[in-house]
Amino acid sequence: SLMETERFVIGVLSGVAIPAYQAVSNACKGERLLRADVVEACRGVASAFLNGDTAITEMIGVAIARRAWPENSPKWMEAGEARRTWDYRADSADSLEAWSETHAGDILALHEQHRREQDVVRAMLIATGRNPDPPPIQ
Repeated sequence: SLMETERFVIGVLSGVAIPAYQAVSNACKGERLLRADVVEACRGVASAFLNGDTAITEMIGVAIARRAWPENSPKWMEAGEARRTWDYRADSADSLEAWSETHAGDILALHEQHRREQDVVRAMLIATGRNPDPPPIQ
């Protein structure tokens, strides 16, 4: 199916990207974060990754941001919300399998319109009448 193929391609590409992400992530953890210059660099990396064009990049940004900013700070909270939103959309996206089988052209058009994988998933949810945003935290 189209969704299976998309997941396969993402999986293969992840195998190439993840080792590089691990090196960056490891550079932004532990005792290294006691140095102000490292914290500043890690915050820049986290900000860039949070705007990444794949969910994997964004989630690595979330992990780094949660280590580089103080707990409950605005950036720390923003990273947590990005993770919560992706988890919600990923769970919701599983229900898009049948729709994707009959709307391959629409999916390709969405990929052309949106640079980020996350934005394509959001657009697919909207196209199928689903809410792309998680419910508010109670």
